[in-house]
Amino acid sequence: MFLSYGYMLTKKTAAGTIDSVDVLLCVSGILGSPLPLLDRPTSEPDPSEDIMNVFTVNVEGTFNGVHAFQDKIRHGGKIMLMSSTMASMETATHTLNPAYSIAKAGLNMLGRKLAVELKEREIDVIMMSPGVVRTEMNNGKGDISPQQSVEGILRELSRTGTSGMFLRYDGQGWPW
Repeated sequence: MFLSYGYMLTKKTAAGTIDSVDVLLCVSGILGSPLPLLDRPTSEPDPSEDIMNVFTVNVEGTFNGVHAFQDKIRHGGKIMLMSSTMASMETATHTLNPAYSIAKAGLNMLGRKLAVELKEREIDVIMMSPGVVRTEMNNGKGDISPQQSVEGILRELSRTGTSGMFLRYDGQGWPW
């Protein structure tokens, strides 16, 4: 079942539509301005507002989805939070899309906290980078097709022992 953020207006509406969840895929993402945070032209979004807008969708929206379905996720289930390699602090060597990078780094911390909290229920929480996929979000410029990304993600979701990890679609661990 697919539920968009717009559909999830209330926890009762979203969670009331199904009995149980084996795997909850939390996929949300907007980029915000691609420009650096400092010295932006006035024609661009205010950096603070940009960060908060992107954070609201990418982190708060994801949390709201997990929160809405927390009682529906079966013992031993999985939650995947769609992250990005741009969330890595270790590899952040450019100024491109700062609000997106900041929000996805926050999403990774959310995932780690959820992994600890849900450990007793044996619910795995994985932060997954889909890779650089040829999509509208990056104007079709990517290293892999959507199909390759999805196949890799599904393969990784079938693995055990990955809760709390930040992984790429190909199973490679990614630096925080």
